[in-house]
Parts: sequence; C-alpha cells; structure tokens
Amino acid sequence: DERAMRLILDQLNSLRVEDREIIALCDWSNLSYTEAAVALNIPIGTVRSRLSRAREHLRVLLDEDSITQEPATRVAGFTFPKENNDPT
Repeated sequence: DERAMRLILDQLNSLRVEDREIIALCDWSNLSYTEAAVALNIPIGTVRSRLSRAREHLRVLLDEDSITQEPATRVAGFTFPKENNDPT
C-alpha cells in the first residue's frame, strides 16, 4: 500500500548514499555483482559486503518503525533478498 511504500522510501533515504546506490543497482535494477562493481568502480567483494550491510541496515530500520505491520523482509509487495545467489 502507499503508506508502506512511503515508509520504505523514507527509510531508504535515511541510508548512506553508498548503501542507497548499491540497493538501487543490485536489487531494483537487477545488476549482477560484476556489473555493479564496474558501474561503481569498486571490487566485487566490496559490492557484496556493502549490499549485505545495506540490506541489513534497511531491515533493521523497517523493523524499528512501528508503522510496519509485516515482517521487514516483505513490505508493500517488495521482498528484500537475504542473499543474492549471483555467481559473478
């Protein structure tokens, strides 16, 4: 619903720029780790660790918000992946 999406966007905007970028590239644009690494000019290992930390931080922020009635991994029809099984 619109309220839940607003919550996600508000919490996403509270993340560091680097965290927002990596979530946008890997989760929303579906870039592979390799593609995201090239786009950001960073090593693949940095993509993986940054994405893991960014997802976890967003989950925590959503869990802390009292508006969220569903688990943070599934809000407003968007599922936050626990792991990206990208082989690259």
